[in-house]
Parts: sequence; structure tokens; C-alpha cells
Amino acid sequence: MSLDFDAQSTGWIIFSALAAAALTVLIYRHTTRLLPGRAGWSLVLLRLCSVFLLFFLLCEPATRLVAGRSEPAHVALFVDVSSSMGLSDRLGNRQEAINRFLTGETVQSLQKRYRLETYGFAETIAPLATPLPDSIAPLNAATDIGGALDLAKSRSLTDRLAGVILLTDGNTTVGRDPLRVAASLEIPVFTIGIGDTLELRDIALTDHRANDIAYVDSRIPVEATLRSQG
Repeated sequence: MSLDFDAQSTGWIIFSALAAAALTVLIYRHTTRLLPGRAGWSLVLLRLCSVFLLFFLLCEPATRLVAGRSEPAHVALFVDVSSSMGLSDRLGNRQEAINRFLTGETVQSLQKRYRLETYGFAETIAPLATPLPDSIAPLNAATDIGGALDLAKSRSLTDRLAGVILLTDGNTTVGRDPLRVAASLEIPVFTIGIGDTLELRDIALTDHRANDIAYVDSRIPVEATLRSQG
């Protein structure tokens, strides 16, 4: 708590107060002779106090109370929960690696220093329960890493976001280019890769076309689109 005064007029008011005090002593010094010693000087002192109080109020005193509060910075942790995180490669099962990280010392240290906001993302994004579960099951096939970074960008405009942590295999399938979104962020992005860097051998039926009606023992044309990798 501090007491502030009007700085522009304080000097003149102090000078005027001293002059008024001196004038008060000169005017009422004859009064002190008519009264007993202590009573006369008590009267002068009372009048001096009244004069100083008047000039104190003219200084326009203002009481200022300043309160401060510190809050930990926010860190956004995005966990890839797409179906590809349930695969196993030569490094082991990806989902098990995620679960070990979420229950490890790194996350516990982050929770002590920052306000950790954890989200699971695949094609959509949703907050994860607090405290973090021991394991997280994969949701759907698509992975939108750019969408997760877009959410971090919008959160950084409203909260004191210190950084972003991405826990993913890096296989983005839908949404914006995550590199472009990350380049537009003004906060650091830390990526923790899960799984092998080599592509897994896989084949998928991505599209097919056929007649809605077919007859027994008749041949019908079928068009199919296959995608392979690895």
C-alpha cells in the first residue's frame, strides 16, 4: 500500500502550509500570554494541526493498493490417438510407448512447473481427462496434425501458452500442412516421434464401385482402388 500526492502542486502547498503555520504562531502568540503556559501552547498546537490538516487535504492524497499474483504458464500436450498409433513395428507397440510417456517422469515434471493442457487428436480434437489415464485407446483412422496446431495457435492468443508438445507418428492424412501452421506459431513446438521412421508394409482398399443389384450366377463389374506402402 502506498500514499500518493498531486506532484504538480505539492511544493506550493507545502510552502503555503509553512507560511500559514508561521502566521498562526505570530497571530496567536498574544493569546498564549492570557492563558496558562501549557493551555496557551496547546491551543496554538491545535490550530497548527488544523492548518496542516487543511493543506494536507489540498494535496489530494490518494491511497493505492497494488496486489500481484503469479500463475504458471500453460503448455499444450497433443497426443495422437489415430488408429495408426495402435500398430506395432520393430520398435514395439506405439500405443504402449504413448502410455509409458504419459505415466513417466517427463509428464509429472511438466505438471509441477506448468499448467498442462492435454488433448487427444485424430480427425477431431478433444481434451483428455485429468489426471491423465494410464492408457488411451486409438479412435479413428484419420490424423489432422495441422488441426491440433491450429488449436494451439488460437489458445496462444487468449492464454499464456509457453509451448506445444506433439506426441505422434507424424503421419498426417487430413487437414492443413502442419509445417505451415507451425511456422505461423510464435511459440516453440516440441515433437516426440512415436514408432519407426520406416514405413510399414500395408495395403488398403480405399474405394470401390459396384452395381447395387446383382443376380445369381451373373457377372457384374467391380472397380476398386488399392493403396499400398512399404
